[in-house]
Amino acid sequence: MDCGFVMIVILIWVMQEILVRKENKMDSLEIVGVVLIVLGILFFAPLVTIWSLNVLFGLSIPIKLSTWFATLWLGTIIASSKQSK
Repeated sequence: MDCGFVMIVILIWVMQEILVRKENKMDSLEIVGVVLIVLGILFFAPLVTIWSLNVLFGLSIPIKLSTWFATLWLGTIIASSKQSK
């Protein structure tokens, strides 16, 4: 499952929760928690992808900011091509 797809699903879930809990007033701590989870997934998914490629195939890809961005971009492109079919 792609990082971008997971983020979209979580953001949709958050919006639904906000709309459903409009009567109950969603607690600000819950909103901060959900935002932190989404940001955590966004940050760690490319790192886990690089790590798994290194372990499975012995590619020795360095974990740097440039490879993190490249993995994030590649995951976004792959997810958008799957959704457009």
